[in-house]
Amino acid sequence: MIRLSNFADYRSGVNDSVRDVLKRINASPYLFQVITAADGRLAGTVTDGDLRRAILSDVSLNDPAGICMNTNPITGSVSDPDGNQLKLSKLYGHAAFLPVLNEDGTLAEILV
Repeated sequence: MIRLSNFADYRSGVNDSVRDVLKRINASPYLFQVITAADGRLAGTVTDGDLRRAILSDVSLNDPAGICMNTNPITGSVSDPDGNQLKLSKLYGHAAFLPVLNEDGTLAEILV
């Protein structure tokens, strides 16, 4: 398990374009972005697969990434480290990651 606490490279905004999110994923060793709202709270997640499916459904590269995101991702809590490890262990594939949230819904870390 890897803990990402400096997640600037793994976070995009709801209104960032699909193109910009794709560029960020392409520049990263991980195939995901955590999408945050203007107030810093988690809005959703986007994987490379989400973006490919959206493009195949005629979403434009200029559209906001928010229309492609998973708005109900599995998340962890800073108050439950054991539960976070269990949740991460149940995820699979190249995009196995777990956004861990503070009590106010802001991103504390990402487990990969």
